[in-house]
Amino acid sequence: MFDILLTCKVNELKQKAEQISASLKPDEVEPFIRALWTRVPELTVVQEKELHKLGRKILKRFSMNPFRLKGSINNIIKTERLILRPLTLADAETAYHGWTGDPYPSRNRR
Repeated sequence: MFDILLTCKVNELKQKAEQISASLKPDEVEPFIRALWTRVPELTVVQEKELHKLGRKILKRFSMNPFRLKGSINNIIKTERLILRPLTLADAETAYHGWTGDPYPSRNRR
């Protein structure tokens, strides 16, 4: 239904989202926001804030409470200098050797 949001260029996303949001029905709000959320990893912080504002505006228009998108949020936080993501099994060996190989954090371990 919201394929255009998934395929458009990042710099066109806000404009397309605003156009679509003008004709949304209440039962289309959650799928619309889910479609936007899939594009978050590609956005700059400013673009993400603008789309977040649009989402709040839509929820207010339909007198809806904010909701959590269970299972759809990419748990990766990106900045210019840092990427935070959940640990995976592939990280286990590196993390173990990094933590136990440094004498300072493991000084009290017996």
